[in-house]
Amino acid sequence: MAANTIAWGETRAPIHRGEKLLTPGYATDLELKIPATIEGPKRTEKSWGRIWLTDQRIIFIALKRPGGEDLNAPHREPGAPELHSLIIPYDTIKDTSFHLPIFSANHQLIEFLPDPTHPSPNLPNPGNDSALVCKLILSDGLGHNMYKRIEKEREAWLKRLREGETLPAYTPAAPGEAPPPPLSTD
Repeated sequence: MAANTIAWGETRAPIHRGEKLLTPGYATDLELKIPATIEGPKRTEKSWGRIWLTDQRIIFIALKRPGGEDLNAPHREPGAPELHSLIIPYDTIKDTSFHLPIFSANHQLIEFLPDPTHPSPNLPNPGNDSALVCKLILSDGLGHNMYKRIEKEREAWLKRLREGETLPAYTPAAPGEAPPPPLSTD
């Protein structure tokens, strides 16, 4: 997971070479909850932008709302960096859930940990018992479809990971070597 590290591609879709784009950029309200850490107090970052799914990760890029108002400005706490982009690889996701509240918009919660292979200076490590939580509210009623797609891609990613793991190859004892001792039944 990384924040504010996106570079737009030639096709205006922020993907890497070899990565498959699975969804168009859906308009999304994003709220990122960061727990209290040794690096600072808990905080909430809010932004509006577009979200993409690929076969490897979830990508969010902040935009300005129509009319030019920046959603980051009124919600940012003093000294906190602006949230311009967020990347969540499938291997960092701990849990996802979809909520259908009565008096507010349907939303999806994604609980995830920082990516150890690409640490972000803008997001702290939440520690052993905590995680970062991302709340997504997709426009045009696409929330449940996105939730199902994320779950499907996460399962496919886990399956690819399991298939890529191989058991150690068995090497028989060389001539002249003693075989391993038998198991005792005591």
